[in-house]
Amino acid sequence: MAGSSVYYQVVKNSGVRFGREMIEKKVTKRISTILKMVCGLAALVALILAIMNAPSVKAQSKTQAQASTPRFEVASIRPSSARNTGGSKSTEKGGGGPPSGIDHNRFTETGTLYGFILRAYGIRICRVGGLGTCPVLSGGPTWLKQDRFEIRAKMPDNSPDYTFRQYLNGQTPQLQLMLQALLVERFNLKVHRENKQLPAYALVIGKNGSKLKKSGAVEMLQMPDGSSIENRGVMFRPVATNKERMVQLVVKNQSVQQMADTFATFLGRPVLDRTGLKGDFDFTMEYETDPDADNLPGSELVGPALFTALQEQAGLKMESTKGTVEVLVIDHAEKPSEN
Repeated sequence: MAGSSVYYQVVKNSGVRFGREMIEKKVTKRISTILKMVCGLAALVALILAIMNAPSVKAQSKTQAQASTPRFEVASIRPSSARNTGGSKSTEKGGGGPPSGIDHNRFTETGTLYGFILRAYGIRICRVGGLGTCPVLSGGPTWLKQDRFEIRAKMPDNSPDYTFRQYLNGQTPQLQLMLQALLVERFNLKVHRENKQLPAYALVIGKNGSKLKKSGAVEMLQMPDGSSIENRGVMFRPVATNKERMVQLVVKNQSVQQMADTFATFLGRPVLDRTGLKGDFDFTMEYETDPDADNLPGSELVGPALFTALQEQAGLKMESTKGTVEVLVIDHAEKPSEN
């Protein structure tokens, strides 16, 4: 009996030990399974959150980009039957045609989509009226230069106090961005830029050296409304002389490339600044207009006499060449609904 008792006790204790080991193994296995499930769920949740957050981040960055782009507070676009060619009446100068101008952050302009694109993207070497060809703007619908529209818009109150003259001279960067955004929204305008090899003129320093003088202090001009603007630009004006068709070219606070862009407007091809001259310049020169020019307005200003005057009076030479030029390509545009 004693041996039996001992045997029973051993068996009993072994059973308890073996039972505990089995329970512990089951618990450990279940805990391990649960931990794996928890880890798996955590990874799955993290993946779901990453997938959910990805579009949200992209949308937020797009919204932030849109918010950072200057935009008109309100704007209306209506068809117009006016036949002005970009020189419409402004609130500063007066004149015929429909009112166009900038008055207390209120912007009004009448023209074609072609003209709006030139203004919005700062393309100064093409004629806003659509006359002649524009080598650095291509594509677009057939009505691009024909159908006219009137834009009336309100700029934000914190916008720079631009003048209409600055707008015409391409000196209104924030307004140009607002106009770009409006063309995209209302005309569904889509464009891209590409480089092309085009016939061009190169403006270089003549053999006797440049005669240009650096600009001094910028002169301020008083406007009829009491405001003042910097006296910058290129102006052609007739000269009182016994000679016929003489013109005076006056340049105020302009870079060589800005002067070149003015010439390009009438020459019908890009003019590249290859003088290496930096800064702004003032100079005046006189020459005879071209009597054999075509019927396009301003073409009489860029005849052979201009090339000669540039060499003799400014020390610059215009050479025929080819060059890589950035071209704005219109991929798509639609007529806006009236509002």
